[in-house]
Amino acid sequence: MIAATVVLRGLTGGLLARYLGLSRPRDNGYVILGANALARALGKLFADAGEDVVLIDTNADSASAAERAGLRVLFGSGLRESIQARAELESRKGIIALTPSDSTNLLFVKAARKGYKVTQAWATLHDRARVTPENLHDAGGRLAFGRCGDIDHWITHLERATASLERWKVGKTGSLPPHALPLLHGRDKRIWMVDAETKAKTGDTSTCSSPRETADVSRGLDAGAGLGAPRRRPADRRAPAAEPGATSRCPDQRASTQNRMPAPTTNRGDDVTTGSASAAWRR
Repeated sequence: MIAATVVLRGLTGGLLARYLGLSRPRDNGYVILGANALARALGKLFADAGEDVVLIDTNADSASAAERAGLRVLFGSGLRESIQARAELESRKGIIALTPSDSTNLLFVKAARKGYKVTQAWATLHDRARVTPENLHDAGGRLAFGRCGDIDHWITHLERATASLERWKVGKTGSLPPHALPLLHGRDKRIWMVDAETKAKTGDTSTCSSPRETADVSRGLDAGAGLGAPRRRPADRRAPAAEPGATSRCPDQRASTQNRMPAPTTNRGDDVTTGSASAAWRR
């Protein structure tokens, strides 16, 4: 009798909540795993566009920095069910895993897609690492920013303010600047995550993280590196070691580093520089 009552309440609870307007809305914003500088930058862009954003991190300093930036952050492991419940994963439009740990990113994608039926999931992966884009695809996720690479470098440069956010408008020919990391694509007041399926149209915008035009940064750039990222510095955190003889199974982005566009010209505030260039961005 008790068991039947519990089941009945479980079945009717959702219906009653919807009737009273108390159920959580679906497709409501994004959860970002990580509160590092790149995660904060992405979270702020989504929040400024009117999206509800929650960041998750186990690092107290990163969590505090996110709070100072005006972002909601949960302190703890995103792989814990209690944290996932507080983040309300079942109501989210999508999740984005941006930690330096490929395996953690993959597990979070699996939890969101299979456990909470989140419709969209993205994650960053290192090149030549144990977790492959095929593993991510099998878990129901997409490769964030459309490429593999060493995310640690972009986190470091954003933390040091040796990289900044730039918004480019798409024209008819050309490509994005060398070394730029496309984050979000925009069209008709809508924005979405960049991945391998992103296709640009004239008039679209692309918000990128780009190294500042300084001699010390430009000397450390490698156009052929994953994510168009700065070269590794001795003090930087190392990426997971590649398997012996491993070859890259990630999309080749070197073609997108050709045809440098003119430098941005106008600052629109919020640390996002806006410029116009005759450049179409297609993957």
